[in-house]
Amino acid sequence: MPIIENIVKKSNVVKVRPEKFFVSWHGVIVLAYEGFPEPLCRIKQDLNVCKIFKKENPGALWPKTSLAVMQGGIPPLTYGQFRTLYDICEEFSRKFNKKHTLTINSLKIVLYSTRDLNPTNRLSEKRINLAHTESPASKIPQDQINYVKNVLYPFSNPNLLEEYWKKYLCSDQNRIPYYTKTKVESTLISDLKDSDKSGIGNIIKEFKETINNNNQLRDKYEWFDSDYLHLTVRGLV
Repeated sequence: MPIIENIVKKSNVVKVRPEKFFVSWHGVIVLAYEGFPEPLCRIKQDLNVCKIFKKENPGALWPKTSLAVMQGGIPPLTYGQFRTLYDICEEFSRKFNKKHTLTINSLKIVLYSTRDLNPTNRLSEKRINLAHTESPASKIPQDQINYVKNVLYPFSNPNLLEEYWKKYLCSDQNRIPYYTKTKVESTLISDLKDSDKSGIGNIIKEFKETINNNNQLRDKYEWFDSDYLHLTVRGLV
């Protein structure tokens, strides 16, 4: 789509920093980032005014990489299991430091037939290079910082964990079948294999192994293909 290419290619290369591992609604495990830097916010804003694109999904208003979803046909996490998962998230979030960044030099338009963006179900890909600058942009607008903090706040306050669990994790929605059933759409993303040169993937791998080896959490989760983990900038059509 020429309109997307024209919007994207005038934007600068950016750096995106991880904030923390997070258990989102329905038990989905994600890596949340500090926020969208200004160039990515401008891309999103420019796409928002184009009427040909669908309304932006609330889940794409803050930057994240979905890592794993609960298996189908099993009960939701108990509060004890959730607290164990929370402790692992906190432990591994502390492993991130200032050197851990995604350097995003390009974005991809991906047409897919399943929401997991499995490689066999990526129907087409179009890479668009961002404009190179002397130093990548990393400044995040304050409203974006505030939005991410608001999303993560219940998970960051131990006193609110039980209320958060009752409200958002006690259902069987958005399990693995939701991500693998046929749904043809398009999206604008950055694949981590293209943007991670700082070791974020190694921390994710260790995090995954720790959860899979935990007696309370073993066999609870289906993990997305590590070679196709991505950060979604915006859904398209």
